[in-house]
Amino acid sequence: MEHIKICAVDIRDFDPEQPSIRQYFPPERLCKIDALVNKNAKRLSAGAHLAFSVLRNDEFPISDYSYTKTGKPYIIDKNAYISFSHSHNLAICAVSDSDMAVDTEKIRNINKLVYKTVLTPKEIQSTSISNMTDEYLINKWCVKESYLKLASINVRKYTMTKIHQSGNMVFANDYMPAYLNEVRLFIGEDEYLIKTASYSKKGIELVYYTAKDVLKHLRKAYA
Repeated sequence: MEHIKICAVDIRDFDPEQPSIRQYFPPERLCKIDALVNKNAKRLSAGAHLAFSVLRNDEFPISDYSYTKTGKPYIIDKNAYISFSHSHNLAICAVSDSDMAVDTEKIRNINKLVYKTVLTPKEIQSTSISNMTDEYLINKWCVKESYLKLASINVRKYTMTKIHQSGNMVFANDYMPAYLNEVRLFIGEDEYLIKTASYSKKGIELVYYTAKDVLKHLRKAYA
């Protein structure tokens, strides 16, 4: 497979407490969702699982997923690779036949001081403060977050300031370099950046669903 398949779910007007939605979740997943206190966190977690359910029924004959000790998700029967991300009203799941990771962020106003925790000393030196726009910093964050996920790097021991980007490659000392790719998604007036990191060159195939569309898809798949 030459691409990473990504399902993006718009979680606006989405209620994970509805029985019509909960029926598509295994008991252990419902327990994790119900344990979340924040309502939007519940929606994002449920939305990411629904995105996984769409991909599983569309193309990949895969089992359920679990998490490693470092928090990286994996397919239990190990015949595919999986990654999750979410931001504001978007929850996504990515699946591929080789190792990869995904990250998404909404393009928005952010605190410019974040550059101190995201950029390498070289990036800070070569970029003027005026060029450190919201989009520039969010792009760097997505690049490095996707790489941290891919390499299962413990962020407490290895910060983003040690991760370097050169064109469509991202790398860090003592870790394998990875290829980058991106796609942008517009939902109304909101723009989302979606970045992938993978050890082999991969394109992106993106499908977008509203929560209502997902339910229609799943009802048909499970009929």
